[in-house]
Amino acid sequence: MHLKIMSYNIKDGFYDCLFQNPNPKYQPKRENLAKQIIKKYNPDILVLSEACSFKKNHKVKDVQNYQNIFGKENFPFVGYADMFQDGVFGVAILSKYPMKTKDLSKYGKALIRGNIKLPNNKHLVLDGFHLMPSNKNRTGCNSKEKGNWVYKK
Repeated sequence: MHLKIMSYNIKDGFYDCLFQNPNPKYQPKRENLAKQIIKKYNPDILVLSEACSFKKNHKVKDVQNYQNIFGKENFPFVGYADMFQDGVFGVAILSKYPMKTKDLSKYGKALIRGNIKLPNNKHLVLDGFHLMPSNKNRTGCNSKEKGNWVYKK
């Protein structure tokens, strides 16, 4: 069986500087470009980094419906990691196969685990998390520390 898995960082859930901006604006052009790319590659499973849009102290009120954005027929199952206590900012996994998700996030470390039921009664366990490229991030949040943390899960 061939399985296409794609990871895509959608940067602040298609908003402009969600955390620094008290009035974030949705950027539909970025959403449309992402739709084109996802459609072109047509993955069976899509992992979205920075799948976020809600934080209590900002004026964005709803989490985007990525299932709707990327097509219900292709990605009917969605799971989100809740990276911060005051809102959703993390990782989403969308799969065209039935999936149960578990949020294993810890403050500053978004991790969602998808148990995906593939055809012929096969299963795939897939972890989605967001790596950061620098050692200068908060303690426990750089890529090496996250990798070690995920490995222990």
